[in-house]
Amino acid sequence: MTKQSYSEGINEWGWDRDREITKPKHFVNAAFTPLHLRETYVPETNQPLPKVKVKETAEPEAQFEYTVEIACTEEELQLSGIQMFALGKTQNENSVASWKQKLHHETGHVLFTCSVMENEPKTLHHSFIIGVNSALRVQDVMPSEKGTSVAKESFIPIKPAVQVGQLLGWPAEGFFYHFIDGELIHEYRLLGKGCLAFQVTASTAAKISDQLLFPHWQTVILLPWKRKEQIVARQHILYSQEKMSNQQLGEITLSWLDEHGCALDIEKIVASRSLPIMPREKEDESEADDAASEPSYHVVAMKDDNSASEWWSDIAPKYNLTAKGLLDLNPSFDDDPMALKLGDVLSVVSNKNQQSTMKTKSTLPPLKPPYTVAPFGNLHYQYWQRMLASQVVALHSSSQLTPTFPVVNVAQTKHCQSAPFTFSG
Repeated sequence: MTKQSYSEGINEWGWDRDREITKPKHFVNAAFTPLHLRETYVPETNQPLPKVKVKETAEPEAQFEYTVEIACTEEELQLSGIQMFALGKTQNENSVASWKQKLHHETGHVLFTCSVMENEPKTLHHSFIIGVNSALRVQDVMPSEKGTSVAKESFIPIKPAVQVGQLLGWPAEGFFYHFIDGELIHEYRLLGKGCLAFQVTASTAAKISDQLLFPHWQTVILLPWKRKEQIVARQHILYSQEKMSNQQLGEITLSWLDEHGCALDIEKIVASRSLPIMPREKEDESEADDAASEPSYHVVAMKDDNSASEWWSDIAPKYNLTAKGLLDLNPSFDDDPMALKLGDVLSVVSNKNQQSTMKTKSTLPPLKPPYTVAPFGNLHYQYWQRMLASQVVALHSSSQLTPTFPVVNVAQTKHCQSAPFTFSG
């Protein structure tokens, strides 16, 4: 080959024609396959890798909502513990139990609203806890357009009381029975021994049961107020010192309930929340302080470390008493002091001291019977001891009830009085 210039020895693809063409070397490793360096080499670059766009699928947004109304304030709702509702599962949508809470500024009532995907009939359930529904349910409720907050179903909590003489008291023994259209909705069993709470049994309109539907304590009863914007009429609360039998349940009629139970005027109960709180007599501050500093009773509670319920030796020092002195003030335990248990009510001052402080500890309520319902602020009074009568607790002022909370007089009881009705008024 004649001598050519360097440029003449380069073909159109940029290779030197006279240069010896050699195959790429193979590097063999026992653990890897051979690598062709020229085929695998990628020159470094500072250019960023192209971004891959991921297509996002937007979640469908609910176009409907459902609202239920509770005729109470947010404070009363918290104290009562009533706030568990759910819309039942349908063929097109799962159960809905996620609610947003807000206050209706005009009525002062609490509204619960949930988002709904399907505009279809559903069943509204009231529940004590998740998985334990009460008998209060409304079938074929319909959602509304989103943002309307229209409540077609409403409820109201009440506190039942019984009348002793010319005063109301909280029953601490017996049973409450709630009926709608003559059909039993719930049986509530009072705990007894001076405790004001009650538990819901598994009794139904068809059968009385000794089992509990919900073991936790309740202090108020939730009543339906409106169903599909219509007043729920023909409701009764029956108070009985004895548990009802299945035979008695089968014989109950609306006319019998009108005579022996308390017929509930739901509109009057709701209206009672707006009644003015009446002024009450003023107490001398020093006398009130003295009365407050001399408790007359003690309810057996759990020890501070929650290891067990209080014992005689735990309670007595709190009132400058010996264990024997405390037992002497409670002769009902003489036969069996070991029977003391959680919830028992013990006297912690002598009858002599009770009589000497009776006048300073007694004030009249602004409102006296007869009436069926009234706000708590017009009913409570300061009595000289805790018990108004046997197993009936006096309506002392309480931080657990607001002045506007409805108290319903459900019965006149014939309990034997344990103390005379003597007041400073």
